[in-house]
Amino acid sequence: MREHLCVVTGEKRIKDNRQHCLRSTQRKFYIHAIREFRTVPTLTAIALLRILPLDLKGFFFSPLLSFPPPNLSIPLAPHCSVFQAECFAFRTALTDLCSLPPSLSAAISFDSLLPSRNLTLHWVNSHSGNLGNCQADTLAKEATVAPSLPPQYTLASKTTHHRFLSRHFWSLWEDEFISARPSFFLKLGLTPSSLSSSHNFLLPSSAIATGLLTGHTFIAAFPHRKTPSPFDPTCPHCNQAPETMEHIFFDCPNLDSLRATFYQKCLSDLGLIPTSFPQLFSSSKAWALIIDFATHSNRFIPSNIPQSSSDSDTST
Repeated sequence: MREHLCVVTGEKRIKDNRQHCLRSTQRKFYIHAIREFRTVPTLTAIALLRILPLDLKGFFFSPLLSFPPPNLSIPLAPHCSVFQAECFAFRTALTDLCSLPPSLSAAISFDSLLPSRNLTLHWVNSHSGNLGNCQADTLAKEATVAPSLPPQYTLASKTTHHRFLSRHFWSLWEDEFISARPSFFLKLGLTPSSLSSSHNFLLPSSAIATGLLTGHTFIAAFPHRKTPSPFDPTCPHCNQAPETMEHIFFDCPNLDSLRATFYQKCLSDLGLIPTSFPQLFSSSKAWALIIDFATHSNRFIPSNIPQSSSDSDTST
């Protein structure tokens, strides 16, 4: 038992190392694509790009990776026999084989006992006068007007396979994302699936938009770069509370005038005044309003430091 656990642990460690190498290699491209600070978690950057992590994407699109993909299964009809399931698996394997480079060879193994004879597969050109092929065409035409019968098994097209695999790997990505708990994303109620469906309007189209989505931006409560210790998160504009996202949108007295205009637009366009942070990301209209508020607040830019009167230009 101990030896078995050691083997399993070793395999998991190898898989984790490969996953780490793949993601760390792509991380700088992810961060560059969303135009965000290097402090943004890799999972957050991948989710904003609406893509699968590289390791899962490799499982999905390439059967030639050096590590095996997870086991998959496709349900068949209730009346399907074991031998029919084997035939369906054999047919599916042959179909998938066509997607591999011609230079590669393949071996298909299954445990169904065939008659004791040699089996050879031949390709026949259609409509070439081959007797067996002509008979098959005739029977196929007759079957189109024959009484409907239950299928021998559930046939799955290439599109069906693709959709099944897509749902499977996106489900794995969703579970991993939630278990990792990127706090700011979950605080907004966002996950990879919601960003691709109900919240598809939340795009990292600008530095301000990306900062709002990740929380990694030029505000005092989040030091986007190393600062001398101790660090003071107090809002430099009102000196009353930490300069968090909530403070900027709901509390900072320095923005009361801008906030009043923002609330009026919310009442006009949304029919409500937002009272929680997730409400600000609930619809495309709300998203457009908070982008406008954030832009005019001047809180999400590098020069988010109030200047004293002595620093102002007094020249005439």
